[in-house]
Amino acid sequence: KKPLDWLLLAYPKHADFQDYMTRLNELYCAHPALYACDYEQIGFQWLMCNNEKNVCYAFERSDSKETILSAYNMSASAQTIVLKKPGLKNIKMLLASNDDKKPIYHLTEEGIEITLQSNTSMMALEETL
Repeated sequence: KKPLDWLLLAYPKHADFQDYMTRLNELYCAHPALYACDYEQIGFQWLMCNNEKNVCYAFERSDSKETILSAYNMSASAQTIVLKKPGLKNIKMLLASNDDKKPIYHLTEEGIEITLQSNTSMMALEETL
């Protein structure tokens, strides 16, 4: 058996990835919508899954108390996507995969428009007012 290469954390990319995974795990523990209804229809819904050309995907995870939106841009260029969620009043950014390339978003009558930089993702809590 080989021990973990902890010395790799001295390199910024490795340390950044460890930080991101720590924040993702904390988010998972703090928001039951990410796991509580795994085997129920209410727990997961695709918001964008047929965007192979632009390599952007989005889904929401829900439980009886909250809904979390997730959007991903896996392409090499910035993409703007529109998620149809009529009646959406407010969202709170929970996590961005790259703090230097935070997504830009604004609410519209139809839902939310998000601009994601290349190879980035975001998670946001849908807030009810």
